Amino acid sequence: MDMDEDSEITVCVVGFHHQRGPEVEYVYPDRGQELPPLLSFCALPDGAHLTEEDFSYFTLPAVTSSSTESTSNGDDDGKDEGESESIPKHPTVFGISCNRQLKASELLNRPADVTRSTIQKAVVVLSSKPLFFVRDKLGVVTRAYFAQRDFEDRAIIRDLWESLGGLVGGKDGEGRGRVTENEWNVGISLRGLLGHFKLKTLILVKALLLERKILFFGSTTEKLCTMQYALLSLLPEMMDHLEDASSPLLHTLETKLKRATSLKTSNKASLHAYLGFPLQIFGKGCFFGPYTPLQQLDMLEGPDTKAYLIGSTNALFLQQKDKHAEIVVNVDNATIEVYNPQLKDALLLTPSDKKWIEGLVSDVTASESNLTFTGSEDHIRAQFEEYLSNLVSTVKYDNFLTRHQYYNMASDTPLMPDVDGNPARDYGIPWIRAWRKTRNYEVWGRMTDDELFDIVEARHPGGNSLGISLGDVQMKLAAAAGELKIGERTAPAREAISNTFSNLWNNVESYRERKRLEAEEKVKEKTSAVPPVSTSATTSKPPSIGEKITSSEPATPTSTTAAAAAAVVTSKASAFASSWGSWAAEKRRNLLARKNSRDFTTSLTPSVTSNNGKERSVEGDFGHEHLSDEWRPFDVTTAPRTPSPMTTPPAMFPVQAGEKVEDLVKSEEKEEGEKPDDGVEGGEDKGDDEGVAGEVKEVEDGVGKAAVEADIHTHDEAEKVQEKEEDVAKEETHVDTEGKH
Repeated sequence: MDMDEDSEITVCVVGFHHQRGPEVEYVYPDRGQELPPLLSFCALPDGAHLTEEDFSYFTLPAVTSSSTESTSNGDDDGKDEGESESIPKHPTVFGISCNRQLKASELLNRPADVTRSTIQKAVVVLSSKPLFFVRDKLGVVTRAYFAQRDFEDRAIIRDLWESLGGLVGGKDGEGRGRVTENEWNVGISLRGLLGHFKLKTLILVKALLLERKILFFGSTTEKLCTMQYALLSLLPEMMDHLEDASSPLLHTLETKLKRATSLKTSNKASLHAYLGFPLQIFGKGCFFGPYTPLQQLDMLEGPDTKAYLIGSTNALFLQQKDKHAEIVVNVDNATIEVYNPQLKDALLLTPSDKKWIEGLVSDVTASESNLTFTGSEDHIRAQFEEYLSNLVSTVKYDNFLTRHQYYNMASDTPLMPDVDGNPARDYGIPWIRAWRKTRNYEVWGRMTDDELFDIVEARHPGGNSLGISLGDVQMKLAAAAGELKIGERTAPAREAISNTFSNLWNNVESYRERKRLEAEEKVKEKTSAVPPVSTSATTSKPPSIGEKITSSEPATPTSTTAAAAAAVVTSKASAFASSWGSWAAEKRRNLLARKNSRDFTTSLTPSVTSNNGKERSVEGDFGHEHLSDEWRPFDVTTAPRTPSPMTTPPAMFPVQAGEKVEDLVKSEEKEEGEKPDDGVEGGEDKGDDEGVAGEVKEVEDGVGKAAVEADIHTHDEAEKVQEKEEDVAKEETHVDTEGKH
């Protein structure tokens, strides 16, 4: 890219006035030229006060001045209205600004009109070509300008203009531009573009060729603008031909185009001209504004505007994005939203497109750790140049097939043996049909040969010449599944099922929690129903019957302590009576078992008085041994009803022969009073309540009576057993007598 010898570069300073807003404060060199009216709004973008330093890139239509080329060459006499129109020599002004802010208190000489605490200013470079390589130099100068803390000293601004004029103005002694092609592209990162958008980079390129309203939105102005310029630099010859990019009314480049009549394949410029590059995207009805302020809304909504590529950091654009954009590209999160339904099918990448762009992205990613040509900036430009060259050749080949109705020819001989079928399918038939409706396609079709495929092969760089691979089949199936939109159709059903299970689980958890609370309430009710017990009673072993209630500490004779002691004694008495009842029942079962058994080792021979008053000795069939002294005979009719110890009582209350229960209870109390139980010392009951002692006495008397009644019942059973034994003896005697007879 070369600058013309008379290219004009202008440096200016833009400041923000608290009453008048942003305005141009200084221009160098001052030629009396009229600057674009929106210059100050583009130099200080929205949100500039939120960052310490930021850069803005913008394009503005040049204002008509004396430096113009007129169709009448200065003589308008005798010319019609169309010929008298003047066209600026450089119709588009490209600007780059660096804005910073400084606290007003730090100024050496604070002007009287500075009323705010912060001052915002920007240093701007204007030129007829986009100058990206001046970005670093502009940043250094702006920081030095602010470090002076005196904005009236503008010597450093003039030095900047002189250094830039020496770089871009004129040629060296050999007639070559002093800035090389690679230096022109400094500041445009294609690796950053592919690393950020990845596969979506190809979608952006294909969308740009369709001439649609595309809005880039982001929070950082510099990143927003450089992403757009990087996208344009992927199109061959585009960056060197942006003369008409600032307004939809400009189309000067289109009027200068001529069809190529010769070709030098060794010359890249000649080959590009033969293929119709650059494509006239920013011609009549389309413009480019890397940063577009709100003051340009009239241009966006004007009747002459059909398409554009713009960028903004103002959220107001997003509030009306369906009105101002068909495609919204969010630079911050690398997303693309398509609001025009007609574009969704056209912008779907084909399997060949995905295969090609994925390979390129992989090369860029792999080259991050190993700097090689593959994956470099030049390699990326070469790959996209090949893709677009094959694309235009394939479209010409598809036009040729359609024009000659080759699709309907009953011939097995292909038109081009090296081409497998129609490669237009690899680029997407919907996209090709949409491109044929654009103005840049119309201009390109007029200015190029119909048989470009004879020079550049009609194929897709990502196509498989050996046939369809497994990966291609998978990509096609994935694309078909995406077209069916299964996820969108089943989303309501999935949401309903998810809500159902969620509600069911919540109900189960609620039921469990309710049951748990009810169980806790029941436990609390049962606990509150139990009478309170003193601390000594809960920490020691409850006393048994006949055991005096004592405490390790002196007990206070209160009603609560008495009630607790009475409850303990009552419980012990009930248990004692129950044990005596169990013992009596057990003895009864033993007597019945002895009656039916023939294995007794001893015989019972008590003397009883029969009904006729005669005393007799009953001898059983179980032996002739007499009972021990413990078994004392008595007369059932005359003997008093005293307990007869037929066997040993329960272990807890050992009863000897002829001994009364009351005497045993008293002896047990005496023994237990002498021996403490589980740390509760006996004899410390002097402070017990008298009512408790009385209740204990009543319980002991009741237990004694129960034991006597149980013993009497046992004697009755023994009497019945004896009577049955007598009957058995009589039967045996009768049997012996009959045997003798």
